[in-house]
This record gives sequence, C-alpha cells and structure tokens, in this order.
Amino acid sequence: MKKKKLDLLSPKELEQWLGITVQRQNHLRNIPFYRDSENPIPFYKITGLGVRYKPSEILEWIKRQKVIRNAKNRT
Repeated sequence: MKKKKLDLLSPKELEQWLGITVQRQNHLRNIPFYRDSENPIPFYKITGLGVRYKPSEILEWIKRQKVIRNAKNRT
C-alpha cells in the first residue's frame, strides 16, 4: 500500500506563502491561552515534525477574519 503524503505546511512554508512570520504564528497559536478567542489559527502538532498547517483550513480561517463595518455608525 502506497502512503499518501498529507499536504501540510511548516511554519516557514506558511510564512513564504502568506507572509505571516513564524513569530506571529506563535502568537496566533497561543491566543486561547491568554485571551477569550473563538478564532485561533488552526494547526497540528505532529510528533517528530512539530507544528504543521493544512492550507484549506488556513484559507477558511482567513475568511473568518473578515470585518464588516457599518458605514452609518462611523464618525
């Protein structure tokens, strides 16, 4: 049986793809530990590999970051 490689990105690959620095990724992964956040960056911690990101989940996470402001309430 041939093993299928998962398409997961390392922190450095995510930085190259989207420009989110490794330091910023560390911050975004730790949000739930010090602030009430319903939307931390999704990641996997794999023994022997460390932190990895699934591109499709990162794209969904980005979509959830959208901010819509009501122009009527702006001063």
